[in-house]
Amino acid sequence: MIAVDASVIVRLLIDDDDVQSPIARALDEGASLVISDAVLCEFAWVLLRGCRVPKAAVADALAGLLATEQVTILDRDVALTALSAFRDGRADFADYLIRERARAQGAAAVATFDGDALGEPGFVHPDPAHWPEDLSLHERPTRYGRPARRRATRTLR
Repeated sequence: MIAVDASVIVRLLIDDDDVQSPIARALDEGASLVISDAVLCEFAWVLLRGCRVPKAAVADALAGLLATEQVTILDRDVALTALSAFRDGRADFADYLIRERARAQGAAAVATFDGDALGEPGFVHPDPAHWPEDLSLHERPTRYGRPARRRATRTLR
């Protein structure tokens, strides 16, 4: 098993380099590949911004990677949920993956200044004055399957 970075995956998909693309194909044919979250994000970004591949085609390429048995992803279900949101949403794939990883860790929301992510479920402005009433800086994760007791909250200025 070997981990690969986004440049190898881009060479496999785009096949745009006479030297690097055949090497990437040869690696792909024999190895089990590990692809990290960072690589998935960079791959999507390079295709969208660098290669100007349409968003739907980028989503399809990500789906293909996530469906490949020889590819190991840290948490395929989290990546698939992020991919689904990316297909329908305004933000970048990385934003949705960040949100899904945060949710998996028990976070109520992701604070961001990113205008494309704001307004999407699970994203909030960093200023607590803009937050929904039910969101607090002082929420605690559930312990042992029981809800945490709420404490009084204060507004940070």
